[in-house]
Amino acid sequence: MCGFLGFWGKAPLARSVFVAHLARMHHRGPDHAGILEMDGLCLGHNRLAIIDLDPVSNQPMVSACGRLALVFNGEIYNYLELKEELRGYPFRTHSDTEVILAAYLAWGEQFVTRLTGMFSLALYDRERSSILLARDPIGKKPLYYSYASGFVAFASEIKGLTGLPGIGADLDAVAVNEYFSAGYIGGQRTVFQAISQLQAGHVATFSLPVCTAPILTRYWRLPVAAVTPPASENELLDELDVLLTDAVRIRMRSDVPLGAFLSGGLDSSLIVALASRISSDPLRTFTIGFSGTSSDESNHALRIAAHFGTRHTVYEVGEDMLSCFPALMSQLDQPFADSSLIPMHFVCREARRDVTVVLSGDGGDELFAGYGHYDAFAWENRIRQNWPRSMRKLLALCALPLPERHRTRTLKRLIFDDTYASMGAYASRFFNSIERVKLLCGPVGADLAPEREFLSRFLPSVDWLQNICQNDFQNYMVDDILVKVDRMSMLNSLEVRSPLLDQRIAEFAFSRVPSCLKRNGVVKKYLVKQLARRYLPADFAFERKHGFGVPLGQWFEGSLGNRLEDLLSGSSSGCIDRSEALRYLKLHRRGFSNYSKKLFAILVWEEWFAAQREATRAV
Repeated sequence: MCGFLGFWGKAPLARSVFVAHLARMHHRGPDHAGILEMDGLCLGHNRLAIIDLDPVSNQPMVSACGRLALVFNGEIYNYLELKEELRGYPFRTHSDTEVILAAYLAWGEQFVTRLTGMFSLALYDRERSSILLARDPIGKKPLYYSYASGFVAFASEIKGLTGLPGIGADLDAVAVNEYFSAGYIGGQRTVFQAISQLQAGHVATFSLPVCTAPILTRYWRLPVAAVTPPASENELLDELDVLLTDAVRIRMRSDVPLGAFLSGGLDSSLIVALASRISSDPLRTFTIGFSGTSSDESNHALRIAAHFGTRHTVYEVGEDMLSCFPALMSQLDQPFADSSLIPMHFVCREARRDVTVVLSGDGGDELFAGYGHYDAFAWENRIRQNWPRSMRKLLALCALPLPERHRTRTLKRLIFDDTYASMGAYASRFFNSIERVKLLCGPVGADLAPEREFLSRFLPSVDWLQNICQNDFQNYMVDDILVKVDRMSMLNSLEVRSPLLDQRIAEFAFSRVPSCLKRNGVVKKYLVKQLARRYLPADFAFERKHGFGVPLGQWFEGSLGNRLEDLLSGSSSGCIDRSEALRYLKLHRRGFSNYSKKLFAILVWEEWFAAQREATRAV
């Protein structure tokens, strides 16, 4: 894991400015900081050494022939296999970084299709006078860029770019609306108009010295979902077993200590089971617990840890963890309203005391239909299939007394035979368009663009369940789950590897596994649960979903509520209608606990905006 920064401009950038912006991402790679200047291009890299700890593998790295220069963040898990194919290259290191250089020289821009791993990279080709940016197919590692007449800049985090000459700080109104709709900002947009995100599975090529818009190429797409079982259940189960076992095996390649997150749920428990079989030493496992709350599920993790004899650590936290909240907000490049980032930060911090790499169970819910909200969509689908349109209209009329938010969604879902209407509810997990009109003011006044853009990123498929899984995989997982994991792990200089998000498993899940083997009746993640029977205790209960949940409602009854009230009464962002925000807080304190997510989104915005204001003053 690492962080990098690059800048090319017709007007040279002061080295002191470049060094200062690279230092903003020091947490991503505390082991070494390197800078290379070549043909007017400046490349910087902060390294977290995982593979080949020898300093000769530090970056930026130049190819043996001197033609290429590379900065790279991530891990190429199949680098040993690729190295066997690239024997003609005069390798000087044992790193996966040099394998990327050799692969580009051998296969050109198609080299990205040969990489199995998580990565973002920037490769300068002196012969072609071009800069190639690439991001892994799943979107595990971030990459942002900005360009204008006369310069191009790119970085692993937005903070590496903000404040550079030519990069403005104007807010993107559509992105702000998407944040208040979904709790995150996705796709190509960021909160800043001048900065874009390279999307997963894409390559961007800049030709120098023109510095016009990059040529964007999508080299990987999620495959079309299976309609009928191409094989028997047992055959698919065996195939998943082989794929996941190999995905765990290659992710255990490390020259530094390795462990695993263990929430006690199905996915992390299965990863721990497979890793324990592969490792010759007891695996280190890490769990976060919430003492005295319903969110505490550490006992489930203890059972699995005891069964496999892992060296287990439980880190118990309470409301005192909120003392770190302002500091975390200052590390976020843009507002992000997933409250589980707080315990994620603490479990990463605890794990980093003992290991540098951890395995995680991320991806299973999106690939194999594990989320609880799929139950509601299953109910709606049964109604559409079995009830005539007239009956559905009558049911919708019965929903009229409900609050506006629920009434609108019910009408859309039940009157119309359109899965997209149901998907539209995903774009308003926090505030719908009516609520945003009342809440937002100033230059970010609300409109319906977030819903339209959100659905434009949605990949239609063959049935409602595959639609939802694809939607969650390409949007929620990439721009929420993986952002949370990357930012909090990198803040603690910890690398997180996710075997279930192996590209081969994603392709298998959507091209070969039919809906009936993802959700069998009311049984979620059916195929994964069948696989778990081979490795986990027979009496292990899989009915409940486990993860890094937080007692958000309780927190807003105490310190978080007081913090939000202070922010709104002080020098707030000016984008929030204070009276409307305070109304939500009053409703929550009267017992309407469903407002806690909305309050958290408002609090994060105000904290983030305050942090940005302080950073600007410091500069």
